[in-house]
Amino acid sequence: MSAMCPVPDGDGPGGAAGRTLRHEVCVQTAGGVRAALAAGADRVELCADLAAAGVTPSAGLIGWAVGAARGRLGVHVLIRPR
Repeated sequence: MSAMCPVPDGDGPGGAAGRTLRHEVCVQTAGGVRAALAAGADRVELCADLAAAGVTPSAGLIGWAVGAARGRLGVHVLIRPR
């Protein structure tokens, strides 16, 4: 499951208080990264175990996600040990 959320970023025109809104999608697979890219997201937040509110993904998943993004999408990694 993922959700696209507008996220204020930078000081560009538009959005609240003159900020540009970017769309971030929370994903937990490389396939989710590809889907976010196809849907027009600007970046993803990469997590593992979203059903448990998310934890830090493995180094392997991070590598797969960055590869799937192909430099066209920002990949932000959730750091939350449990």
